[in-house]
Amino acid sequence: MKTLSQKLYSNIEKSHKKGERAFLKEISFILLGIVPVLGLCLVPLPQLSSEHGAAEASSLGDITFFESTGLLLFLLLVLMVSIARFLFGVGGTSSRSFLGGVRSAITLLSAFTPLLISLIGIVAVFGSLSLGELQKLQGLYLGEIFSVSLPTPFDRISAWGIFCQPIAFAVFSVSLLMLVQHPPFNLSFEKNSLFSGVYFDRSKTEKLYLRIIDGLFLALCLVIISFTFLGGYRAPGLQLEQVESFLFQAGVSGFQLSILIVLFQLVVLGLKALILFALVTILQKRSPVLTPELLLRLGWRRLLPWSIVNVAITIAIIVLSGHG
Repeated sequence: MKTLSQKLYSNIEKSHKKGERAFLKEISFILLGIVPVLGLCLVPLPQLSSEHGAAEASSLGDITFFESTGLLLFLLLVLMVSIARFLFGVGGTSSRSFLGGVRSAITLLSAFTPLLISLIGIVAVFGSLSLGELQKLQGLYLGEIFSVSLPTPFDRISAWGIFCQPIAFAVFSVSLLMLVQHPPFNLSFEKNSLFSGVYFDRSKTEKLYLRIIDGLFLALCLVIISFTFLGGYRAPGLQLEQVESFLFQAGVSGFQLSILIVLFQLVVLGLKALILFALVTILQKRSPVLTPELLLRLGWRRLLPWSIVNVAITIAIIVLSGHG
């Protein structure tokens, strides 16, 4: 008696010749390769210092490609990665690889919906899908965003997305890790499982290629989370104009001042991404072994309801505060 997985793969194997599977694999390789490159075009560039170290700084973020819809285009890149994984699995030569591709499609359905809904709260609060604009607005204080007067010391809290939308931050991050299929949401560590993923029965070159793409895309996801919820290049409790003024008073000016300002912003962004990666690593070590059923349950019964609750809470706060 054939199992359900064997029947599924036998049907696919009958309907696809070897040449067609190779074509699917080539298409998936191309899609996976261009995603990190396109993702870099969505990241705002650091601000440059003004000529005399004044408080206002010129920004190159406005000239990045598709700046006004950065978050929306990032979601399209996530879709491309999931589709590429599906094609890569279907184009394989084993049933385990095929089931890894099918699982990518199933994960896409269960994780992409709460990911999309979680962004509704961000758009409702900040009114923009631009990563550069989100970074600028997160330089304000929490009371200024919601047009309310907060008591001390809450009036000095920066309007980072993690403070304005804590539920959306959790839903967005977990959903994104599920879509990226980063541990503990990839199931590939179960070597004897039928769901060992698209890495099964691959050459060393193909595995190395997939590992590199996964690492680059994970880094891109951490950067996007930093811009959406952690203020991007902004340091906590410190305005960029203050850093620029301090360096100018210390005798740094001109091109050297611009270089130091850019390096400062890159270091801040890098530290945020490293902190997020450390949290992901801790989550990986402390999470139980997840099965496909648990992943589906996590997406539909946990992430989706919480994303809807977050939208309802956000709308209620906006209405009560008169923000909008």
